[in-house]
Amino acid sequence: MKCVIPGINIKVFGRAIHALSKIGDEIYVEPLEHGLALRTVNSSRSAYGCFMFSPTFFQHYDDGSGQIRSEDSEQDAIRCKVAMKSCLTVFKSMSTIEKTVERCKIKLNMDESRLVFQLHCKHGIVKTHNLAFIECETLQAVFSKDMSPNQLTAQAKLLSDAVVNFQSNQEEITLMISPEKISLKNYVDDEPDPNKVVHTVVHLAPEEFDNCQVGVDTDITFCLKELRAILGFAEALSMPLNIHFESAGRPVVFGINSDTAFEANLVLATLADAQTQASSSQQQSTSVRAKPSQKSKTTNGIRRQQKSSEKGDNQTTLVDRTDRSVPFVSEIYLFFFF
Repeated sequence: MKCVIPGINIKVFGRAIHALSKIGDEIYVEPLEHGLALRTVNSSRSAYGCFMFSPTFFQHYDDGSGQIRSEDSEQDAIRCKVAMKSCLTVFKSMSTIEKTVERCKIKLNMDESRLVFQLHCKHGIVKTHNLAFIECETLQAVFSKDMSPNQLTAQAKLLSDAVVNFQSNQEEITLMISPEKISLKNYVDDEPDPNKVVHTVVHLAPEEFDNCQVGVDTDITFCLKELRAILGFAEALSMPLNIHFESAGRPVVFGINSDTAFEANLVLATLADAQTQASSSQQQSTSVRAKPSQKSKTTNGIRRQQKSSEKGDNQTTLVDRTDRSVPFVSEIYLFFFF
């Protein structure tokens, strides 16, 4: 894989790395025919971030598929992961990079297992970073945005001004939506005396949003840290943020779309309400085996699919996330292909 990022797009690519670094500790790199995919997932697997850069984003793009001569090219496709800290060293100071870097070359050296970044700066200076990588499985979350009954589109600054009212150590917030108003409030859990806790509620009018489609009145609770990550990216580029969701216990998707240049999606698990948890517990009592293409009704687990190298069949494992140390449960399916 070889690609060249022009100077005008280096800011976007670098800030994408910074946004992903606030979600996970590893970055999954997968060059595809329709673009370069950068993905990550947090340690509890309740948050998944993906940036897809189309070939038009680059000055030159070669996914390396021409080097793969196999009957099953999809299985032999290039997939690797790199430590997030290593990638951050390349784009450590965005202000300096924006001023000095004229183009960035990215290359996968499969012989030496290195992801090579070459920053071509002014005055003929070239900075080369050789990052070690390991080949890995595909990281993919299966989700659908188009069928979501609730869809919001807002300028990033509007949402940033709203979440800035919450304390920096606030872990989760609740989004409440109805045709009359949209509200954000801090989520308080396991507090002996809730009256001693500061409660913050921010009300927003539907008119403040570029698009406000309310199909189901609902409240959803999700992590604030990851939301701040994608908000920072969107605000730096002055781009609107799309929000797609259904109800508590189902994932919420925050998306950014730049026409044909790139697309970003952040999928967050939401806290299931009492009714959803009861329904989920009842479903768990019955053993269910679903085909990978079918949508599972289980809402308190993350599905992992592995390709057996010996038998060649699909094995599905359901990872229980009902423990209080991981309070968020949702229909986020992360498929790992070997």
